[in-house]
Amino acid sequence: MSNIKKKLAKVKTGFTLIELLVVVSIMALLIGSGIASYLKFNGKQLLLKDAQTVQYLIESARVGVQTGDLANENCVSLEGYQIEAQAGASTITLSVLCKDSLNVSQKITLNNEILNANTSFLSAINMIFRPLSKGVEGASQIELISQDGYLYTFKVGGGGAISAGDLSTIP
Repeated sequence: MSNIKKKLAKVKTGFTLIELLVVVSIMALLIGSGIASYLKFNGKQLLLKDAQTVQYLIESARVGVQTGDLANENCVSLEGYQIEAQAGASTITLSVLCKDSLNVSQKITLNNEILNANTSFLSAINMIFRPLSKGVEGASQIELISQDGYLYTFKVGGGGAISAGDLSTIP
């Protein structure tokens, strides 16, 4: 009986080094994939937020021209609202085009919106919303691209209507 007690006393409880390494390795893999998934999700959400910002500026131009908002006391007659962005840039500008009391054309910047640093325009944008239902010059497809591998595309029609967007991954 004493031999059994001695053998039981020698049995150690706990984990071996190999078992601990396996558990830590599995945890590292799970945490790493979780962080990667979060970053991918976050990049997609930032692109969608930037697309909403661009759509808001376009809608602001459409409403401003429909209501005849001169947006400045120096303006006497409204010529239109302009949306501009350069290809590869992360900045979009909303301006009002008008004439002053001397009939001199003016361009007054209303909003210069800077998008997320990971988001840029795939092609240049130059749209002018004209008053009195004359439509939109330069209405086109707008493509925003993110460094995370996403592309968001939507269209602005000749009347200024914004179509539903499409989010896709870049192959």
